[in-house]
Amino acid sequence: MGFSHVKIFRVILLALLLLPSLAMAASDSGVSATLADFTLPHYRKNNLQFVLYGERAVNLGAIITVYNPLIDVVVRDLPDVEVITILKGMKSPDSPKIDNLVPGRLYPLHTDYRLIRDFWRPIPHSQVLISSGSVVYDKNKRTMTGDGVVHYRSRELDIDGEGFDASQEAKFVHVRRNVRVVYRPYAKELKDEAKKLLNEKWNKIKAKNSR
Repeated sequence: MGFSHVKIFRVILLALLLLPSLAMAASDSGVSATLADFTLPHYRKNNLQFVLYGERAVNLGAIITVYNPLIDVVVRDLPDVEVITILKGMKSPDSPKIDNLVPGRLYPLHTDYRLIRDFWRPIPHSQVLISSGSVVYDKNKRTMTGDGVVHYRSRELDIDGEGFDASQEAKFVHVRRNVRVVYRPYAKELKDEAKKLLNEKWNKIKAKNSR
């Protein structure tokens, strides 16, 4: 479902308001901007595609280098941008095994199903989450590349590896090496639950807005 230009503008404006620090520096190829506490929503044909978060970003022309990024790829049938939960500050996994979810962190590979289900419940808008040490985003080519450790999380499967390439146009993510994958046979159950929760959240928002 598409969004109005007004709502997309509101998301972009929100992103700008979430950038408290901005420093300008001259370089041989132009002027670069260093931004702290980075948030960038990206859309195509009025449809929100993903939100890119980061602790810090350096923007030079069409290239943005984001440090400690989180890429939140939203579901295709997103009813409205108001259903999105802001995930700014979410970090990569920091232990091989957990007994309880760590607030603000992705879960590691081989996490128990109960914890995985608890993780995804509050964010039914999200289809895929990707974290890494850094990522280079080319706004013109709509591609992202990273050379460090990468963590790919979805309801269908989880992947850890080193280095990745992602293309918005081709709609693919390629993890380059040292790949470890966990497939989830009960993914449909998680996806059905997410769809139900997303609709419930949207109905509550519509009811609140109509008052």
